Amino acid sequence: MVDKDANALAEAEERSMLWVHGDSAQDENLLAAHIKDARGLVAATGDDSQNVYVSLTARGLNPELYIVARASRPDAEEKLRRAGADAVVLPHVIGGKEMALSALSPRQE
Repeated sequence: MVDKDANALAEAEERSMLWVHGDSAQDENLLAAHIKDARGLVAATGDDSQNVYVSLTARGLNPELYIVARASRPDAEEKLRRAGADAVVLPHVIGGKEMALSALSPRQE
């Protein structure tokens, strides 16, 4: 895990996760996190442009990496894919679909 947020890193440490304090879009931080040996990366910041930059940087350091990126807007999906993301997840879209399905098929209790 690479993060600038000290609280997130404290939680990661409590869970015995490996972590690097810093910007996940910086080569040196991804290298410290052993990106060259990694099989996958999740770019899940709340900022689409940061996720594009992380995907682009990670892809350059490890061309075989499987990258899943989070997007908050549908128009960011194409940019993330061009930056190297193999899969893009839009939580708001997924949540909206789930809510619509729940409204159309309410559970009887």
